[in-house]
Amino acid sequence: MLSARAETLDASETTSQLRADIREIARMITQLLQLNELDALPEHGASVADLGAVGEAVCGDLRTNAARGGRHIDLVQPNMPVLVRGDPNVIEIAVHNLVENAIRHSPPGSTVGIRIEHAGQIEVANAGPIIPEGLQDKIFEPFWSGDPDGRHPGLGLTIVRRIAERCGAAITVRSAPDCGTVFTLAFQMVPHDAGRLDPAAVSRSIPAGLALRRQDRRIDETAS
Repeated sequence: MLSARAETLDASETTSQLRADIREIARMITQLLQLNELDALPEHGASVADLGAVGEAVCGDLRTNAARGGRHIDLVQPNMPVLVRGDPNVIEIAVHNLVENAIRHSPPGSTVGIRIEHAGQIEVANAGPIIPEGLQDKIFEPFWSGDPDGRHPGLGLTIVRRIAERCGAAITVRSAPDCGTVFTLAFQMVPHDAGRLDPAAVSRSIPAGLALRRQDRRIDETAS
């Protein structure tokens, strides 16, 4: 409701800042709710996620946001599904937070890279400021942020680490002048190829939002 009211205000620098503050408050509330929900989730169990579909879903959600700031998202993935242990909707939250973080720290005109590896890894790279080695563990702590004006609460990377723990995955970060900053989530591979899995399990490996978008596209193509 507050956001809707802000949209009715006259265009001005103050109004623009107000809208940005409202978006940040909404994002912080969403992240706090996600943290609370993650603590109640069971561990990955028998769930299967297609990392390529997760990357596609996140690109679809954030490409417009990135373009608004003059940034580009590039997704590179194998031709075959990369199936790992974990709930695809939960893993999507982790990757979404990583890419959102990368967009925020990337300079205008740069590219945020998402790379899916055959071995069950997903990398998110940006060309933003280098993270000193002494801070590469601290950035995952709740409410820690390198933001000098304190506008960002520092919860996104905490959520990523919590999800990695729930999925039995590992998260690492490397940051250097020659490569920028690269976050890597390494998951446990599913010990079966896609052709031998139950078709229903393969279908459930795709994030729900992406599955709906694909269904809508098929309906549109059929109608045309």
